[in-house]
Amino acid sequence: MIRAENKCCQIQGGVGMYGVRIEQDRIIIIEGTKEDLAGMRTAPTREQAEALGKNLLYAAHRKEFLAMTKEELDTPRARFLEEQVWGRHPEYEEYVPGEMIAKRKAALS
Repeated sequence: MIRAENKCCQIQGGVGMYGVRIEQDRIIIIEGTKEDLAGMRTAPTREQAEALGKNLLYAAHRKEFLAMTKEELDTPRARFLEEQVWGRHPEYEEYVPGEMIAKRKAALS
């Protein structure tokens, strides 16, 4: 038995961990041993791996958006990233398409 975040988890046969990585706007979750998942972010349960994957994808999208030049902000990719980062949680703030792109362009001027 191992203790992870105050929860007890039994790992049978060395399997029971989940590795998470992001590839081309997709969350990849793989079950395996610590050795199988080397180089990946890991979580003890599938549910935690899914939450970790969502957070990693959000962070990757935000980082890519903030690294864009003024010219790149005029592309469909920029609009996609803006929607993924700021349009996913309307309960926190009203999302206005194009608003964050405009703010980013102004910051780069």
